[in-house]
Amino acid sequence: MHEIAPYARQAFAHGWAASGGPMTDRVKLACRVAVGMACEHSDDADVFEATLKLGSLEGTWAKVYDRREALYREHTANVIAAWGPVVAGLPVSLAVTRFRRSAGIEETVDRNRASISAKALAVAKWLVHQVFNDPTSPKFLTLVWKLADAIKTGIAEGEAGAIALAAQQVSIVGIDFDIAFRDAWKQLEKLGEYYADARGWLGRILNGAATDVGRLLARLAERNATHEDMVTEVTDLLGSNEIRSVSALVDMAMGQSFSRGALALYAREGIREVDFFTAGDSRVCPICDTDEKGSPYALIEAPQPPRHSFCRCVIVATQPLQALDFTPYLTIGDMP
Repeated sequence: MHEIAPYARQAFAHGWAASGGPMTDRVKLACRVAVGMACEHSDDADVFEATLKLGSLEGTWAKVYDRREALYREHTANVIAAWGPVVAGLPVSLAVTRFRRSAGIEETVDRNRASISAKALAVAKWLVHQVFNDPTSPKFLTLVWKLADAIKTGIAEGEAGAIALAAQQVSIVGIDFDIAFRDAWKQLEKLGEYYADARGWLGRILNGAATDVGRLLARLAERNATHEDMVTEVTDLLGSNEIRSVSALVDMAMGQSFSRGALALYAREGIREVDFFTAGDSRVCPICDTDEKGSPYALIEAPQPPRHSFCRCVIVATQPLQALDFTPYLTIGDMP
């Protein structure tokens, strides 16, 4: 081991600690890489400062991802909790009766899989879109407001993360995410401004749920399931706390909001080019990897994350936001 390795590791650790970010596997890997680079450039007078900055940058990235993951979990749970009461009143038994009648299940066993799948999907769409039949009910409004809250929160957090990463570019450490988030939240319009967006996302969630229900009905028909079994399984699927159509689309809605918040900040600050960054882990898909390699992009032409469900990619300004005043986002102890 090179003689400066322990000191380089300490410099990285100081930078990471100053960022306030969590210790993750990515941070540990970055530390090993940074120490290796420091050893290779041990004659450079600025080697420890550079290593400290790398620690701070990795810590900031870790905090960005950690906060976002927490928000994904919180708002997905909120939407699913509001989703349950809405779908609990759906006429599942009537939908199953319609499906069995249209597929001829009562009279014969129809082995035409394509026909059964199409009929199952049609009935499933009719069923789940009954949610829109009473748009003034408290249960429906609660669900839409939860979605609107997720969207607005995502936009505010997207700006907060962009501010923290921008501060790193100009060597400012110690941005208080909560201050940046609250400031962004205050600048956004009232929650009602996101109601239409929320309704649109609810429509997509219902389409996803219909696909899930349609596939389930088709599978049950192949197994010659009874009417009662179909009703039970569809009811259980719709009422599940782990229904994928809800979690995946809430994730997409928040991911788009994160990007909206960051891009709005960059537009206000006159940024013309941005870079596409992946999470740098084993889950990075070929699409996102290609987008990252294509950086930088003109602001209005950049591919916006998420590129798919559960995408964790981020848009970052190519050039530092030199004119942005970071002072309001620093705690008293961090101020120069």
